[in-house]
Formats: sequence, structure tokens, C-alpha cells
Amino acid sequence: MSFRNEARREVKSAAPELSKLTEEDAVARLNTLLTDNRTCQSKRAQIEDQIRQARQDIDKHEVTINTMTARLDDLCIEAGCENHGGLELAERRSADYLRLRTDIEGTEMDLLHDGEGDTVAALEAQAGEVDRDTLPATIETLTARIDEELEPARTTLAGAKGRQEKELEFMNGGEKAAALAEQSQAMLASIRASAERYTRVKLAARILRNEMERYRNENQGPLVRRASEHFAILTRSSFQMLLTDFNEKDEAVLIGSRASGQQVRVEGMSAGTRAQLYLALRLASLEKYMETAEPMPFIVDDILVDFDDERSAAALRALAQLARKTQVILFTHHQRVVEQAQALDGAAHVHTL
Repeated sequence: MSFRNEARREVKSAAPELSKLTEEDAVARLNTLLTDNRTCQSKRAQIEDQIRQARQDIDKHEVTINTMTARLDDLCIEAGCENHGGLELAERRSADYLRLRTDIEGTEMDLLHDGEGDTVAALEAQAGEVDRDTLPATIETLTARIDEELEPARTTLAGAKGRQEKELEFMNGGEKAAALAEQSQAMLASIRASAERYTRVKLAARILRNEMERYRNENQGPLVRRASEHFAILTRSSFQMLLTDFNEKDEAVLIGSRASGQQVRVEGMSAGTRAQLYLALRLASLEKYMETAEPMPFIVDDILVDFDDERSAAALRALAQLARKTQVILFTHHQRVVEQAQALDGAAHVHTL
């Protein structure tokens, strides 16, 4: 078979549309089409490899996305968020909570340092007994009395200074006189500072003691009686009542009295019992306040952390009683407290944050 006949047969079989061309042109065109087809096959193989790699990357990313989504879901459950968009707000609230808790702990440390041995609960109880509206006038009156009673001491010191200066005039101008003069001035400054500080402290202490005694006589009796009732309930009758006494420094202190007659001071109580004493004083103070003023919300954070189950339940019942008169809000991280609150037959409403 000749080349032309074979070429014509192959063209007719492979590409009939090229039959009108000469044999030479048709063969050249077929060669071009073959080259183009091989190039396309190579590109197709490359693209298929790229698609395969892209699918593998997508699978890996989907695993990562599913893992992160599950973690975000866990965080939403932990933070009480309805969706992922609320996590940023929850994070800010958590940071604010930690900052406020740090500030509160720092403030409590300052109170303990400056409270002359009193506990934070005792200091809060004392502060709750003070009428804030009368504080500016009371401070102004006390300041005036301090200045008035310090004036005689200042006059005495000024006279002593004058006498010492006259005595120095009789001394010679040598080194001994100069040294004595310097010592005299230093001693005089020290005496003046000490005398003023001592006089102010003693006078302020006497005035404050008188005012505290007056207020205690007028208000403490009913307050302590009511706190005793709460304390007996909160401790499940482990203590029967609260008594007032004076310590070695002649300072008023609270004492818990058991049914056996045993008396226990605050520092001798367990951490849980001190927490129950603190709550009893808070409840009694708030009830007394509401006798003459508008009700105010009672907000506490995890005050039952040191309570056992029985005392925790008793405290929740006491808070439910108070809630009949004013709003009570209790924050807690403990599921057991939530379960006990839910058992109060509708007296408590639980909100998960």
C-alpha cells in the first residue's frame, strides 16, 4: 500500500473532517493534534494531583475545624453562652470578676491590717451599725474637739521650748553649747510629735468609745438578740445564743454560748462557724435597717462554701425568709447549693450564668 493510500485511510479513520486536505497537510495536522492531546493529558494529570492534594488539605482542615468547634461548644457550656458569639463577652466578664475578686481580697487584707485584731465580719457588723448620713457632722465635731483639747498641750510645749532657749542663752558659744542646742531641738521635736500623737489618739479613743457605748446601749441589744436567733438556726443549735463581753484591751467582743454553757470566742470558732456568725450578723443588721428604711437588695457570693449540707440548707431557708421582705441574690459555683435551693418548693429561682 502506498504512503498516500495509507495516510488517506488513517485520516478518514481518525479525523474525517481532515479528508479534504492533502495527505501531507492532513498528516501534519494529525501530528499537531497528537502533540496537543499529549500536552492536555499531562496537564490533566497535574490538575488531578492538585485536586487530590487539595482534598487532603480540606479533610485536615475539617478535622481541625471540628476539634476547635467542639472546644468552643465546651467553652459555651462552661460559660453558659447560647452561641460562640457570646464567648468574648464571657471572657471579659470573667476577667472583670477576677479583677474585682483581687480588689476585694486586697481591701479585706487592708481592713484586717487596720482593724486592730477584728475580723472582716466584725468590722462589717460595726460599719453596718453606723449611720452614714451623720458621719460628716460627727467627724467635724470630733476634729473640733481634738483641736480644742490639744491647744493646752501645745501651749505647755511652747512654754518649755521658751525656757530651754533662755537656758541656752546662758551657755557659752562653744561646741558643747551647740551640741546641747541641737540635742534639745531634736528632743523637743520628738516630744512635740509624740505628745500630739498621743493626745490625739487618747482623745479620739475616748470620744469614739463614748459614742460606741452610747450606740451600743441604744441599738446593740435588739441587734444581738436577733443575730443570736439566726446564729442558733444556722448552726443547727450547736450554739444557743450570742453574748457580748470585753477582752484584755477592754474592747467589746462577741462570744458564742453553747447549750452546755460553754462559751467560745470568735477566734476559737471554726471557719464554717465564723462564716455562719458573719451571716447571722448581716441578716440581723439588714432586718434592723429595713425597720426604718426602704428595703435594699441582699447580695452575697459563695457564702456557703464552708457550710456542711445541714447548715447550708438552714442558711438557704433563712435567706428564703428574708426574700419575703427584700430581694436576695446568692452567687455560687457549687452544684450542691443549687440542688438545695431548688428543693425550697419554689422559694428560689436559679439562673445559670
